[in-house]
Amino acid sequence: MRTRGDWVVVAAVYLGVLASACEGPQLKEAPADLVVSEPSLDWGLIALGEEVPKSLTVRNAGVAPAMLTALSAPAPFSVRGFPAEGISLESGEERAFEIVFAPTVEGEAKSHAWVEGDDGAGPLLVPLTGEGAKPVLQWDPASLDFGQVPLGASGTQPLTLGNSGKLRLQVSFSVEGTDANEYQAPASIDLLPGAWQTVSPVFSPNHLGVGEAILKVRPCPTCPEHAVPLSGEAVASCIQVDPVSIDFGSVKVGTSSAREITIRNPGTTALEVVDVFPSTSSSPDFQVSGYTPGTPIHLEPGASYLLAVTLTPSANGPRQAAVRLRATGVGADGCWAEARLQGNGGEGCLLLSPESIDFGVVALGMTGQRRVQVANLACGADVRIDEVQVVGDAAFTAGAAKQPPFVLAQSDVVDVIVRYAPTVNGPVTGALHVVASDPVTGAPLAQPPPDVPLSGTARTLAPCEFSASPPRLDFGSVTVGRAATLGFRVANTGQDSCYFTNLGLSANTAPAFSVDGDSPGFVLAAGESRDALVRFLPPAAGPYSGALESYVSDPANPYQTWAITGQGDTGCLSIDPNDIDFGTVYSACPAPSVTVTLANRCPADTVLQSLVRGAGTSLEFTLPGAPNFPYTLRAGGSLQFNVQYAPVDDGLDSMPLYLDDGTSRHLVSVRGRGVKDPWRTDAYDQAARQKVDVLFVLDNSGSMSDKQAAIASNLSSFLQTARNENVDFHLAVTTTGLEPSDGGWTDCPGGVSGGEAGRLFPADGSSPRLITPQTPDAASVWNKMTKVGTCHWLEQGLEASLRALSSPLVDHADDPRTSLADDGNLGFYRPEAKLAVIFVSDEDDQSEADVASYLAFYKSLKADPVMLSVSAVVTPEDMSTCMSGTSAGSRYMELVDALGGVKESICTLDWAASLGRLGDNAFGLNIVFPLTGVPADPTKIEVKIDGVVVGGWSYDAGKNVILFTPLNPPPAGSHVEIRYPVGCG
Repeated sequence: MRTRGDWVVVAAVYLGVLASACEGPQLKEAPADLVVSEPSLDWGLIALGEEVPKSLTVRNAGVAPAMLTALSAPAPFSVRGFPAEGISLESGEERAFEIVFAPTVEGEAKSHAWVEGDDGAGPLLVPLTGEGAKPVLQWDPASLDFGQVPLGASGTQPLTLGNSGKLRLQVSFSVEGTDANEYQAPASIDLLPGAWQTVSPVFSPNHLGVGEAILKVRPCPTCPEHAVPLSGEAVASCIQVDPVSIDFGSVKVGTSSAREITIRNPGTTALEVVDVFPSTSSSPDFQVSGYTPGTPIHLEPGASYLLAVTLTPSANGPRQAAVRLRATGVGADGCWAEARLQGNGGEGCLLLSPESIDFGVVALGMTGQRRVQVANLACGADVRIDEVQVVGDAAFTAGAAKQPPFVLAQSDVVDVIVRYAPTVNGPVTGALHVVASDPVTGAPLAQPPPDVPLSGTARTLAPCEFSASPPRLDFGSVTVGRAATLGFRVANTGQDSCYFTNLGLSANTAPAFSVDGDSPGFVLAAGESRDALVRFLPPAAGPYSGALESYVSDPANPYQTWAITGQGDTGCLSIDPNDIDFGTVYSACPAPSVTVTLANRCPADTVLQSLVRGAGTSLEFTLPGAPNFPYTLRAGGSLQFNVQYAPVDDGLDSMPLYLDDGTSRHLVSVRGRGVKDPWRTDAYDQAARQKVDVLFVLDNSGSMSDKQAAIASNLSSFLQTARNENVDFHLAVTTTGLEPSDGGWTDCPGGVSGGEAGRLFPADGSSPRLITPQTPDAASVWNKMTKVGTCHWLEQGLEASLRALSSPLVDHADDPRTSLADDGNLGFYRPEAKLAVIFVSDEDDQSEADVASYLAFYKSLKADPVMLSVSAVVTPEDMSTCMSGTSAGSRYMELVDALGGVKESICTLDWAASLGRLGDNAFGLNIVFPLTGVPADPTKIEVKIDGVVVGGWSYDAGKNVILFTPLNPPPAGSHVEIRYPVGCG
């Protein structure tokens, strides 16, 4: 481009042919006053439907003003911005105008722009050229299916785009539809003619289920959109397991049954299955094969792989397991899948335990008694018990707790009492036979339960000559809420054997008494003895009484009783400890001793009259350095003395030690078991169906609303192990509040303004206060049960738990101290069940008593440490890891450390995982077995399960316990024996 001379002067040449073609006037040469910037305009390729402007500048190159009277162009060209009246241009003035090319059909277009002035010189013609082209975009596939993508992960699918036209395309993308926010696509791409390019839209699901949307593809700004349907399904895991559960049914003990599990990659990207392992509560009787640990299983999209699962029951009874798989390749942490396994050891789906009964020797004319449990744990449906009968010798009889026919629901257990009452001497045999059927169809069970073999031997015995020590059990005075234990021994003093049956508490004995060592029947040879421990836990002040009873092989005097008395005391004289258990002591070891402290908390001096050993005291207990009596104990003062135990033979030794203050005879109960054999065997039974009582003690202070909500929403995580192990559980809640809140920022529900004082929540009974396996809609009940409010300010969780498990709450349906109806805790606590207490608080306990007092209380509830666990979800000692905690839960954690349990942070980021661990601890099979003595050489410890020496355990010297791994606990219903040489630790 040139003007004078950069500008081009367009000569007025006579172009008759052109003028004729353009239907304009005939052109003739004229002086060139008007000039243009371009000799011609060429648009090249333009998409149909687009309007593309180009600039054309007209200039007055003359010395006088000129009038530009016309500027036009024929379709598909046009001129923008030229006024109908024309434009005046001064000398040297110029104006720019837009010439627009807007093709509507494909092909080349040629024409001219018409520029005309008033000087009579004739029009100027500017050649115009361009080509209309149709955008041609291809894509493959026509729609995108992302398949299954785990929630929280992302999946991609390729979309290939091709430009088969002449135009360069600027392809833009957008996503529309209901689930558009789950999909992402690039903003745009450039695509040259003949080029192909692949883009990868992303599916990032934010909810389970199918997500659908439309990918809109526009080849050019003025082009119509093309729709590419998008679909995908969000699943909980990126890997599928089929079947998700396998029921092996009943498998005979010692034999194997195999099944297959198919794992499949349903997604669109390759996966690596890197972990295949059983859950912590899985029975070791299940084994998984078909993979090599440490070697990933590679799965392309759509590919599958087979795993073999085998059940080889080691004993009768139900078995459960879970096979868990972890795959990587999708998401930051991969994804998980699980297959549930169950089966039953035995020949039928009904479990009869024990498998056989040998009554041993029973005196002629007496009756031996045993219990058989019939459990519906593996049938998968209710079962009708049509008949319970004994076949064989008529000396055997049986009767169920319910009269057949009756329906035995899933997970239910019924007791059958089998009796042996011989009438002639000699051995006899029989069998317990149970007939069962489908309660709907009446059809017999496909696998009827096996018979329980019975055997016994009758002998004519001489009238039993025996002694009982002590002749009566006198507990004197025991502080309310604390326990004391006295030993009781029967010894055969005659020349012939003695037979005892139904040794236990009489029917009219107060429930404050319990016995360990009761028996349905046993034989004592001449010179042999048998011990029992009787426990007294007074729930309130006042007298208590009862009796031990037994039938003895003495026709003239077969029924024997021994009186039991005790007094609940609330006085101000404190004795600590009041119950001393030396455990098992090897006679070759130095004599251990315990210091007893007497504290006078009375307002006046107390005169202690005497310290006297009661009837049945063993001479192996001594009181070295005991003070002389009477002794005046000043108000606020204390006195100490030692109790020493030096056993000289095998067996239980006990001593009731009475401290007489002139008003009451306060008991210090002392016991120990001496052994001369340097080897000891501790025995335990893993319950066939565990019973567990779980008490949550929830902080109801102002900072706990989010923690309460987290616990409320994770019941399934907490109960998973309970469901897996078919646990008979009781689940309840109380709060850390003792007194009603006197106001504040919020109210607490439950009817007592946050002052539950150990009563189960809600105290007013406005919603259920107890959850069991039979509770309908347990999640909804739990949601209400855990929303205890945030009105309180004084957290006294330890005291609240003590009150919840003490009289009058624990043994009354109504608390007699309050006006609120039916606010007692009766029905929650079961003496025979394991007890698990879980404290949840962001602040430390502020109860008045020291932790040692609460520790003693809990130990008094469960003499067997296996039957008790205490856990806590509290602020850790290192508060820098838990910024929302108010103060470290030191007192709670001290109790947990002493009794065993789980410690979790109140600032946990994964409440489901934390509650899962708490549930494993509360409901899982026992893996911790405390030893009664200290092994002299831990390398010589031998562990047997059901008589077979096993490994898979370790010895923790610090806690003096045998530990099994969570993956390999002793099976349900198994018998565990631990033998070791006794040390003097």
